[in-house]
Amino acid sequence: MTLHDATGNSEASALPLTVDDLTADWLQSAMADVLQGETIKEFSPEIIGVGAGFMGQLARVSLVYSNDSTDAPKSVIAKFASTKPETREMARDQNLYQREIGFYRDIGQAAGVPVPHCYYSAIREDSNHFAMLLEDLAPGIPSDQVQGTDRDTSRE
Repeated sequence: MTLHDATGNSEASALPLTVDDLTADWLQSAMADVLQGETIKEFSPEIIGVGAGFMGQLARVSLVYSNDSTDAPKSVIAKFASTKPETREMARDQNLYQREIGFYRDIGQAAGVPVPHCYYSAIREDSNHFAMLLEDLAPGIPSDQVQGTDRDTSRE
């Protein structure tokens, strides 16, 4: 198994494959650079985007720290590859997961529109599983992928 983080470096830590695989220890390690020395005491994941994330799984992960007055993120968005092997194979054929990771790593902050900061990303090349932890832009909501969004709503 080859596991690469957002910078392309190999990692030894176990990559969670679904939201059910998340642990406080893994979140602590993955977000160490942005936690400002804080310790994650507990977390609570909630699946979001049902029907919108057809190529994978999305969850909002609420974080509770040992220090209540911290400026560390109160929640993050966790993204994972599909649990279906055939969907991951289709994503591999189109390089979808690698391209998404590359977008956040290489050009996201220069896109000219608000893009969530990527706190962590890694991919397992053998199975095409990936995990990402992104800034939670709540209370913003995603628009309908078919209907789109009108100009006024987009400005909110």
